[in-house]
Amino acid sequence: MGKKLGGAKLTVEELGGWNEVDEALRQIADCDREVAEITNELNENINKLKKKSEMQAVAFINSKNTLSAQIESFVTEHKNEIAGKTKFLNFGKVGFRKSVNTTYSASKAADIIESLKLQSMHKCINVKETINKTVLGTYPNDILAKLGVKKVEKDTFFYETDTEEIKS
Repeated sequence: MGKKLGGAKLTVEELGGWNEVDEALRQIADCDREVAEITNELNENINKLKKKSEMQAVAFINSKNTLSAQIESFVTEHKNEIAGKTKFLNFGKVGFRKSVNTTYSASKAADIIESLKLQSMHKCINVKETINKTVLGTYPNDILAKLGVKKVEKDTFFYETDTEEIKS
């Protein structure tokens, strides 16, 4: 009798013994090798296309970079001719924007963070807090219950196919 897998339309017959399980693992390994071969071919084709595209685009990229540097140099020299911050031209606009950049030595970052905390400048500190589920799962159920956390232990199915590798 067949079973539906995860609600999918794929229906499979149940295996009748360990030999059939072993054969299914061999078939999975075959599938993995075929998919890997297809993926390798895809990546080779993508790499060839990237290389070809880079070679076709390099002259245009270099030209763009040269023109950008020339425009920046000219506009900087003629900044006083711009009314306001932006000069509108037929094919675009040029100008200057106000920007702020803060710099500090990476070795002083910890000291700066402490100073920011002391000055109550907490908005200047990026903090990403997440729950470490692995460590949380080591606590007893009564403590977890107080936190509104449930620990569910179960045996999770796995399979691994044997593959041989060249050892150096």
